[in-house]
Amino acid sequence: MNKDDARLISGQRMIAGFSGLSVPKDFIENVKRCKIGNAILFSRNIESSSQVRELCAELDELIVRETGIRPLISIDQEGGMVSRLSPDCPNIPGAMALASCFSTDQAFNCALINASLLRSLGINFNLSPVCDINSNPDNPVIGVRSFSDNPETVGAYTSAIVEGQRQGGVLSCLKHFPGHGDTSVDSHLGLPIVSKSLEELEAVELAGFRQAIKAGAETVMLSHILYTALPGGDRPATMNPFLVNYLRTKMGLDGLILTDCMEMGAIQESIGTPNGVLEALRAGVDIAGISHTTSLQALSLETVLAHPEVLEGPSFDRILQVKKNLFAKEARPFSQEDESYVRDLGRQAIVIVENKSFELGKNPAFVGCRPFVVTLASNPEDERLDFTSAMKKRFGGLALPTSIDPDGQEIEKALEKCKGASSVVLCTYNGHVKKGQLKLAKALERENYAIVAMRNPYDLKVDAKALKIAAFEYSETSIDNAARVLCHEYVPEGELSVKL
Repeated sequence: MNKDDARLISGQRMIAGFSGLSVPKDFIENVKRCKIGNAILFSRNIESSSQVRELCAELDELIVRETGIRPLISIDQEGGMVSRLSPDCPNIPGAMALASCFSTDQAFNCALINASLLRSLGINFNLSPVCDINSNPDNPVIGVRSFSDNPETVGAYTSAIVEGQRQGGVLSCLKHFPGHGDTSVDSHLGLPIVSKSLEELEAVELAGFRQAIKAGAETVMLSHILYTALPGGDRPATMNPFLVNYLRTKMGLDGLILTDCMEMGAIQESIGTPNGVLEALRAGVDIAGISHTTSLQALSLETVLAHPEVLEGPSFDRILQVKKNLFAKEARPFSQEDESYVRDLGRQAIVIVENKSFELGKNPAFVGCRPFVVTLASNPEDERLDFTSAMKKRFGGLALPTSIDPDGQEIEKALEKCKGASSVVLCTYNGHVKKGQLKLAKALERENYAIVAMRNPYDLKVDAKALKIAAFEYSETSIDNAARVLCHEYVPEGELSVKL
């Protein structure tokens, strides 16, 4: 293998990101010098649908000019709380909302429409669906991104998403193999450890992946998690050859295996990004992701080129074949009817978890926090969103915003201010992580009391008699959904897809 071939192959084996609404000079230089062959977009790259369309065209032209091969242009557009697109693009309901409120047929339709939208923008690779079984309610990173804590439910919905995206002309990626659902550490920040045996993983965590691969998924993303009971369990899954081989021989995957971003804390603070990329490729991973730092992208590729033996093997041909299959498909047009379908569906994504007689009355009190960044996988904080002020604007009464983790003094002040209110409505946002919210939820208990969980529904396990509502995401649509239920305009018929 000569140097030029090695550089071309190494560049195809990376997905790289950058900052800015157009392609910056340092990324252009990396493509020219390092032959980077694929890109990933985040919210920081997106301002509007027209702008991202121009950006994708610019990326495609640049990478084809420098490498002769069309790029995978990827994004995390899961729906719900993980959406990178601009507000002028419809956002499908998130995984748990889909599985709680809708059918697999509706999930398929959402995926088909989502893929059609992405392809119309120039994005051809969606890092979705999440196949994790959310078996740990205290999981800080998955939660509503998972369809369920039931393996069969996860398998059915992930398969529907894969087929919908395939028919919409977009590549799917199953994540986070072999499962991030039973962890209590966010791998963006640290290194989670799972001690389950292979048999235990096969019974639960792997079920969704197995079914979605049978449904035609062509790529799988490995997680930055130590599975200590497995062979190679002293290294994260992203660089564990046992798990790569298991995907190939036992799960039947003949497509691509990717890493999660190699700048995440689980890698950056241990082996480091460049050596982590090298070890991932050595383990048999096809493509490594470096989502943020252009200097680390260049350094990582130079580290790989110093060990050209890791570039041997079928990965390059596998990448070319997946791209050939992808670009041979004619994109399904995105339509105004599609946009209306998604927006109408979003207005139904809510569940009454526990029913109780409730009336707002003439002087309701609305209490709770604004959204905050629970995990770096989520959307950035939207300072415009405020449940309490939105409800006050709609119904009158009192708006009482709180901190994300109220202490005893703040709880006492809230109780005092709510005296004399005709009803109290509390909004929570991952109170299972910021437990002061749950103490507040218990303290506010009274007649005409409602709790609305604006993200993970596990907050509704709190021992308080109330009308309990799961809204799944902190958004204008979900606030409107909650308001419609509170004033008896709408009675949702869904049933929560996880056990509380």
